[in-house]
Amino acid sequence: MNYPKTTQMKLASKNNLISPLNRPLNRRPAQATQKPNSPRRKPNGDRLHINPQVKSIDTLRAAFKERNYRAIQAHSSELLLKLALADSRFALQAHKELLRRKDYNTVSTIANHYCDIKTKDIFDGILSDWLEKKLDQGLTFNAVYLLLFSEKSNNLYLDLARQKDLKTFAKILNLIKKCGFDLNNRNITSKIDSYTNLLNPDEIKALANLLDPISIENQQQEMISSRKTRRPLQHYFESLRLSIDKLHSLRTTAKILLIGGGQSPIKQELNNLGINISITNVDPINYPNQEDTADHTINEDFLIADIDGKFDEIWALWSLPLYIIDPSDVNRFYTKALELLADDGVLRIFPKELPVENSLSSREILLKPLVQKKSKEICETLKNDPAYEVTLNYGDTTIRKKPQTAEVLS
Repeated sequence: MNYPKTTQMKLASKNNLISPLNRPLNRRPAQATQKPNSPRRKPNGDRLHINPQVKSIDTLRAAFKERNYRAIQAHSSELLLKLALADSRFALQAHKELLRRKDYNTVSTIANHYCDIKTKDIFDGILSDWLEKKLDQGLTFNAVYLLLFSEKSNNLYLDLARQKDLKTFAKILNLIKKCGFDLNNRNITSKIDSYTNLLNPDEIKALANLLDPISIENQQQEMISSRKTRRPLQHYFESLRLSIDKLHSLRTTAKILLIGGGQSPIKQELNNLGINISITNVDPINYPNQEDTADHTINEDFLIADIDGKFDEIWALWSLPLYIIDPSDVNRFYTKALELLADDGVLRIFPKELPVENSLSSREILLKPLVQKKSKEICETLKNDPAYEVTLNYGDTTIRKKPQTAEVLS
């Protein structure tokens, strides 16, 4: 068919646009003859492809140096491990790639290899990554397992203590807590002991200040779930060296103060025995059925609670000062408790000491020995004070305020 000249020119131009290329798609002419798997580079030198047959530690090392993440990902986890163990310069980068692959067993192997003070910077970097990915259950299990049970972990803690490296050890304790491990596990408490035995009290306090704080709500919830709060009256009698006759001998206007009485049905049981004594319970947790425990309940910490009057008996059963965390609060406890005693009144505490295994937090585990030491020092001071009569039994402590004496506590 004969077209007008102008139409013929348009068709010729269109045919040129859709005519097939004379070289493969996506291939430069100079590259058309290259084999698909041959090593080649962009003009800037970055490796585009690595032949599977020539992948090695050397090619992986080159990929890290060039920051060619595509090439790094083309290497196996086995090669990443070999490079990390053979060349410490690439240990952190290799372990990050293994984290991306969720290969936690290999990550733990690398960490275990560098778990000593000479390579603390590498181990600290790995530990930081664990903390950042703390919500990953697979990672946290392997990380904490390494920190608690690896062959080198004991030496690690000793080395960290000798170097006074509080920051790294605090990271370890925070990780253990965040992973949900039982802090009363003997492996944990023994590791803490091996570390703190080489620290002085000021260093232990500084370490405790580096730990993640526990909210009041979480601490109260843990206390409810892990500690007995409904101890019967008979338990008080046995632990505090009390008897029915002792209570009957109190005057009709006598008052008892419970420190952390919880849900103990003391008021209810005394009423059943025909003993009508006024009871006040100071407990930071708002338990139900508080009328079974006391006539009056103050839901505050004893150390800051506003408490009126004087008391003939003050009972602290599995309570303060045992669960005080800050050693500086021990003196506050004794000062306030003794001020609340009436003349000839008695402060009864059981037990004298609390095993570290009963702690709710890493901070409590660290500071409990300091708290107990301070409590012993105060009781020894009171024994030499003519204003008080102190009896230190095997399990309990009894402090009686002598009548007509000044209230003095050094």
